Order: sequence, then C-alpha cells, then structure tokens
Amino acid sequence: MTPADWETPKSAAEALEAAEEALEREDYQFAFQSYLVGATAGNSGAQAMLAVLYQTGIGVQRSVIEAERWFLEAANHNNLVACNQLGVLYDSKHPELEDRWGDAQKFFDKAKELAAALQRPGSIADD
Repeated sequence: MTPADWETPKSAAEALEAAEEALEREDYQFAFQSYLVGATAGNSGAQAMLAVLYQTGIGVQRSVIEAERWFLEAANHNNLVACNQLGVLYDSKHPELEDRWGDAQKFFDKAKELAAALQRPGSIADD
C-alpha cells in the first residue's frame, strides 16, 4: 500500500481500527497517520499509541518530547498506559526531560491507582 492508497479515517473510532490494521500489516506510517487522526480528536487510546510510536521511532522520527506531549494528553484522560509510560519515560532519564525526572513516581502511582480502580466493580477508570 502506498500513501496514495491511504484513505484518511473520518472518525476517532475508524482511525483506531485503521491504525490497528496498519500495525498488523507493518504499515507504520499509515498507523501513525491514523493514530494522529484519533489523537487530535481527543481519543486517549490513540494519544497513548501515538506517543508510543514517537517514543520508539516507529513510523515517525523518534522524539521523547512529542512522546511526552501525547502521553500527557492521554494521562489527562486517566489513560493507565499513558500514566505508566510517562513514569517509564521520566525514569529513563532522557536529557531532554531532565527537569521532570522527579515526576516518574507520581505517574507510576497514578497508573497503580487507575489499575486498582479497574478491579472495582462498576468503576470506569478511563474517560
């Protein structure tokens, strides 16, 4: 599949589905574009996955600054994965994030709280 063959997803749900399918076929640039559609629409799952792509450099130029930006967006929606990954990002002591290294435990604790909330019947941890 070439970029000319890409059909831009029209909704966040469609974007997530398209991104997952793209990952399965290892079309990382299309996965990135699809997650970007979902992320800018405010979907915390898409925001977290977009951050993972930035963090790892899959389908996009690696950038811990952009990874942090999207993890923070998702964490603001109580996304457990994003909270945990922010802890990992800060704990990894990337020089670009030096002034936030001390925040790692705060995000690990938030991820732990969200995971515990998922265990309680009837609770919804993710916005």
